[in-house]
Amino acid sequence: MERGVISTFDRKRPSVRLSYAFCYLVAIAIAVSTLYPLLWVLLGSLKEAKEIFYVPPTFLPRTFLWENYLRAWQAYSIPQVFQNTLVIYFGFVVVRLISLSTAAYALSHLNVPGRRGVYLLFLATLMLPAFAYLIPSYLIIFHLGLLDSFWAICLPAGADSYSLLLLKNYFDGIPGEIFESARIDGASEWVVLRKIVLPLSKPIIAV
Repeated sequence: MERGVISTFDRKRPSVRLSYAFCYLVAIAIAVSTLYPLLWVLLGSLKEAKEIFYVPPTFLPRTFLWENYLRAWQAYSIPQVFQNTLVIYFGFVVVRLISLSTAAYALSHLNVPGRRGVYLLFLATLMLPAFAYLIPSYLIIFHLGLLDSFWAICLPAGADSYSLLLLKNYFDGIPGEIFESARIDGASEWVVLRKIVLPLSKPIIAV
């Protein structure tokens, strides 16, 4: 009879202990190979510029120059970079939440004419390589007059086929009785989406 858990007696067997030791060694090797480049970059940021190009290279800085971070903060407009990152991130979230959730809800629970064809169309776009629609996307943004703006980055997020299909498939798993009960109580489709579907979909939205 197979057992899913190794007993204390089995763990004392030489073959099992050897297997455990091998697994630990592999895990340690993976951890070191992952953390070493990060540590190298961190220590390199504390070196003088010329020390980075020493041959043979040095692992530890001769002098830890913590002021390098202050210089980088002032020279490369780091606060502006952080601000741009936050604006783009929240723009992505808002555009995706509004555009993709409403579209996925319509494809999943509304009797929209041709919704199966629309679903298959979005599914087919997943077979296209990303560079195939770079020029069309650029032309659309150009004609909308949105070049050199945050909208040029955030708006395309509202047409992400992969996220749309993820949301649609998740919405399909929500029991239809919940929607029927809400509609009987007089809730509009927008209220159903906002107060029922989205709260139940927090796991997939977080993804």
